Amino acid sequence: MGASNVRKKYEEKVCIGITFDLVDCTPQKTIAFFLKVQVEPYFLLLWNEKKRKPETADRLYTEAANSTWNVLAEWTAMQYEMMIMRQAYPLQLFLPFLIDRQSAELFIGK
Repeated sequence: MGASNVRKKYEEKVCIGITFDLVDCTPQKTIAFFLKVQVEPYFLLLWNEKKRKPETADRLYTEAANSTWNVLAEWTAMQYEMMIMRQAYPLQLFLPFLIDRQSAELFIGK
């Protein structure tokens, strides 16, 4: 069991998520996933914590993007370890992130 085609996806030089394929042993097929980083909600949380000067917005957004990416990367690594230890199957962990290969859209969002 292992991931293939692992790629970070960028928009405007900011990592917005990760895509990868996994082989699910139960139906024995390769399935594709996209885990999106949710920067905006965290940025707004940081922004609203205190009164901020408008010029700090860019720095704060960069901080939010880096923090959310790190959390997503660590979470994904932990889920992978759960699969390696046979504690869960890929679909149990990543079903909400399953993508349609043709449209590259999440099935849940359709």
